[in-house]
Amino acid sequence: MSPARWGHQLRPPLVGGPHADHDGGGRDCRVVLARCLAAHSSHEEAFAQYTEARYERCRLVVESSVQIGEYEMDPSRHPDFDHAGLTQHVLETMVQPM
Repeated sequence: MSPARWGHQLRPPLVGGPHADHDGGGRDCRVVLARCLAAHSSHEEAFAQYTEARYERCRLVVESSVQIGEYEMDPSRHPDFDHAGLTQHVLETMVQPM
């Protein structure tokens, strides 16, 4: 996953994130971006706020997906892995308002 400060000065921010398939096509991302753009006169400030607002949620999904993938490829290497617990944690986090 790219660092939070990935250089939006030269390109638009990513809208949708790693969970776009599961949240209505990134609807919450578009809402957050619209709020950030409305709150700032500078695109630079708006994109910085957008990055800050979205980054940790996206990181959670990416890192959890990697953990689940590693477990599914070889469950014997991860005998104490709580697949259902991790999935539940991610789902509970993703339904929280931004």
